Amino acid sequence: MMPSLIALLLTALSGSALACQAPTPDSLRAAWIAVRAAALQDDPGASARLYKFPLLLLSPFDGDRPLRVTRTAFNDNYVDLFGAEIQFRQELKKTRWLAQSIYMPEAYGLFKDGVTDGIR
Repeated sequence: MMPSLIALLLTALSGSALACQAPTPDSLRAAWIAVRAAALQDDPGASARLYKFPLLLLSPFDGDRPLRVTRTAFNDNYVDLFGAEIQFRQELKKTRWLAQSIYMPEAYGLFKDGVTDGIR
């Protein structure tokens, strides 16, 4: 009885392992483009379409249970989660002195008043 149970378990595990395949560079590139485009829209619906819900958010503390986040909760709390990045992108679009393709919050915080002394 026990050997057949072990064989059944190993068969089930090996079947699921075979189903997982490494992504191709083209599929990774396409996934990155989709994620970046959704993030730049600052629209919770666009980002939510890329995830499988419920999400499990792991705690940084040992012993805490992961939080289960539903699609509705994700959409309702989108600004709380990504508000700083949204605000930074909106302010960065208004600047002319800092290259808009650079994402450096530390530098932006230091030089947001327009002083560019020391930047080469």
